[in-house]
Amino acid sequence: MAKFLYYCIPMVMIIGFVLIMASSPLLKQPMGKNDNVEKYIKIVNRNIIDEKWTDAAKNQKQLKSAWEKVVRRIQFGAERDEMNDINKNIARLKGYIKANDKADALAELSELKNHWYNIRF
Repeated sequence: MAKFLYYCIPMVMIIGFVLIMASSPLLKQPMGKNDNVEKYIKIVNRNIIDEKWTDAAKNQKQLKSAWEKVVRRIQFGAERDEMNDINKNIARLKGYIKANDKADALAELSELKNHWYNIRF
C-alpha cells in the first residue's frame, strides 16, 4: 500500500498541474455579464471607427475591468508575456482614445486582439 501511494500521489499531482496549465482557453471564456473581453474589444473597435470617443472611453474602462476579471482566472496557465502585453495595450489604448487618435487606437486594438487570441496553453 505504501508503494502504491508513493507512485500515485505524484502522478495525481502532475495530472492536476497539467490540467491547470492547459485550462487557459476554457477559463478565458466569459463566465458572467461583465467579463466578456472579446465583446468589449469589438464594441471599442466600433466606437473608434465611428469616432464616438466618449463611448470608446467608457467601453475601454469596461474592457479593462473585464480583462482584470479574466486575468485572475488564467494567470497560472497563460503566458505571462501575453498578459503583460495586453495590459500595455489597454493602457496605450486609453491614451489614444483620450487624444482622439483613430489610427493609433485601431492599431493598438488590433494588437490587443492578436494577444488575446494567442493566449492558450
